[in-house]
Amino acid sequence: MAKHKIIIYSVNTNNYDDFIMDDSIASIFTQNVDLKYYLFTDKKIINNHYSFLEQILIKKGMESNSYDIIYKSFIKKIKVPNGISIDRYLKFNPIKFLPKHDISIYHDARIIIFPHILNEIKKFKCDFDWLSVRHRYRKSFKSELLICFAYMKINIIDFIKIKKFSKKLGFNSKNKEYFKLAENGLLIRKSNKNVLKASKTWTSISKLTIRDQLSLPITFFYLRGINIKRKFWKENFIDSNFAKVRVRKNNYSNLKNFYMKFICSLRFIIIFTLDLILF
Repeated sequence: MAKHKIIIYSVNTNNYDDFIMDDSIASIFTQNVDLKYYLFTDKKIINNHYSFLEQILIKKGMESNSYDIIYKSFIKKIKVPNGISIDRYLKFNPIKFLPKHDISIYHDARIIIFPHILNEIKKFKCDFDWLSVRHRYRKSFKSELLICFAYMKINIIDFIKIKKFSKKLGFNSKNKEYFKLAENGLLIRKSNKNVLKASKTWTSISKLTIRDQLSLPITFFYLRGINIKRKFWKENFIDSNFAKVRVRKNNYSNLKNFYMKFICSLRFIIIFTLDLILF
């Protein structure tokens, strides 16, 4: 790892999440590693607490879906495809937007990472293209699709569209290797042709699926012919010692919480029934 240039990066716009990191992470920058941390943001944070943090400003352009990516005195103008947010576009395409590197670590603001993560990555001896954490609660694309509808992340039209698309590709429960579900809040990727191709395809498919949890398994199935080395940590965020998840809190009243749970349960029953009947 000492011979590789590593970049950790996060994307946080519209104050979507509080940017909070564990104090211990500072020690990772004192190790004998070529390591940088970049934060893409539309509103720079006070940097006193995180001296290692280098912020890259995102500024909306004059034209639709256009943005300026500003780092020090350098400005890169980009056009984001329709159907993708700037956050996800940057998340999906580290090779396209980060300085030259060997390994990138995408770090969602809700994920707390610890210095031990570098030792855990070393265990794979660089024999991977794409390294993911297993999902905490679900194992397959199908269960994630049902949950996305039940929790109102997608509507019935989206659900049917995604089902038809995956069926047309021949993507089904028999493809167990490609069906595996990852937590996309922490992604470790090589900077190579395989990852560049996967990033481009993930972006394209996400315009249809909306949710990147759903588009990633389809992406790997679609690209199965190029033999991308996709590997998983045995641990997930519940039992790992290198990362954990900060749970978002809501301020809903007890009545609204009950109402939301009732609606989600009802939607789950409806879509599960439709899934059996229509597909």
